Amino acid sequence: MKQNWTSIPVPVALLISTLSQAAPITTIGGPVRDWTSGETGEVQLYVGNLAPNNLDYSKSLGAAKVDAKGQFTLTLPDAAAVTPALLPAASEFKLNVPCEGSLKVEPAAALNFFDLSGFDSLGLRITTLRLGNTRLEWLKPGDMLNLLVYAARATKLTGNTLCQENATGKRATDAPRWNWDAALQPGWNVLNVKIGDRKEGSLTAVVNTGDLPATSGWFQFIGRGGLTMSVENTEDGQVRVVGMAADGAAARAGLQNGDIVLEIDGVSMKGLTSTQVAERVRGEPDTTITLKVLRDGKELTLTGTREFRRTN
Repeated sequence: MKQNWTSIPVPVALLISTLSQAAPITTIGGPVRDWTSGETGEVQLYVGNLAPNNLDYSKSLGAAKVDAKGQFTLTLPDAAAVTPALLPAASEFKLNVPCEGSLKVEPAAALNFFDLSGFDSLGLRITTLRLGNTRLEWLKPGDMLNLLVYAARATKLTGNTLCQENATGKRATDAPRWNWDAALQPGWNVLNVKIGDRKEGSLTAVVNTGDLPATSGWFQFIGRGGLTMSVENTEDGQVRVVGMAADGAAARAGLQNGDIVLEIDGVSMKGLTSTQVAERVRGEPDTTITLKVLRDGKELTLTGTREFRRTN
């Protein structure tokens, strides 16, 4: 399902496939993909997690109703309304957790990042919504995240930071390294964060402006896709299962504590660390995974289905 972003005066049907940062956007919307069917609620716009802590601004800047299918359309505030929520014009922007590092702002400009929060029909806050092509906490090459930023004037953001952009507000020790090269127009902009290959133990990402991918959508919940189990290295260099959720996918697949993982989907795990094996177990929810394990001297082949488990 394509994300519905609109920008006056271009027709919506055309804009879905041609949106660029040539003109700032004026409304955002679309489906919340993991919204509970049949429930209604609201989204509200706030200063985002990436904003430095030295800006004490907690007011909602706008709101829109979410229908029973998770659809909403939010009109973004104009310059007069959003200006109090911007950081003063400066040539440097220091990012907040879950990022670490600073960006050059050339020329100096007042700007800030913004998030959407979801609320249920009773007005209780559910979570911060994430915009991207995945709801998985563990990112992989090809994944895309999207950021909402307002700039008071045309400017450019450049620099290198460590970022794990998720709704938990945490940054992993091997967080992706983001390389920023983003030209902003005056007004509201969307940035694309495209995850690339792993270098020196960490994933890389490029942050720039451009068309919003049709695969992007809003997600309430961030989590992990896998077999909900833990593994560790043995003294002789093997990897064994040491824990699993009692009602999880690993248990349903027939895995047991103490099993030695020999192969995953026909690929030998010999010589790999427990971290590397865990990465191979992870994947999109509802996909099938086959493991060959050693148990009490016998080799067994077990098949499971990855499941989604929330982490926020």
